[in-house]
Amino acid sequence: DLFQDIVNGAPTSGNVYATAAQINANQGYHDLGTVTTDPAYTVTGAIVNIFGHAAGTVTAVTITTPPAPADGRRLCYWMDQTTTTLTWTANAALPTQTIDGGVHAAGVQYESNCITFIGTTRVWKSSN
Repeated sequence: DLFQDIVNGAPTSGNVYATAAQINANQGYHDLGTVTTDPAYTVTGAIVNIFGHAAGTVTAVTITTPPAPADGRRLCYWMDQTTTTLTWTANAALPTQTIDGGVHAAGVQYESNCITFIGTTRVWKSSN
């Protein structure tokens, strides 16, 4: 079954629908654990938050977005050390999605770095 979503409480001419799982889903997370090398992670399922503890210097982290994200899908990354290079990579699955040039390219110690998917343009944008 699909349920109509009235975005921001304002009816519009376009209909937006969501499944019960999208409405009721808990925010999932992925714990990278103690990071000793530069991790790469591909987001699956209901994962929203990705975090870990750095056992040393983390110079590069690569996070690949999920295939076919819903409008408003949000992803956040957090580490207890500065990440020199943070690369958000758009999933290659169709339909095409892209990463906006304005997303943060480094991770600040103890600060979340988030992106949100804009369904109308199929672009992930920085949303801290």
